[in-house]
Amino acid sequence: MKATPTNGLDQDRFINIGQIRAVDNRRVLEMLGVLEDEYWEQIRTALNVVLGFVD
Repeated sequence: MKATPTNGLDQDRFINIGQIRAVDNRRVLEMLGVLEDEYWEQIRTALNVVLGFVD
């Protein structure tokens, strides 16, 4: 993800869908930014592949 004033990131970030895990929200120390709409479809597609919902 590119850092923009809209998402509030301080630098470009990479989402590694293959390393996704459940985390208790009490362990989250701070929010880094807000995910913009343009990334949601790409993330949904990648999650479906990683979780085996599509071939």
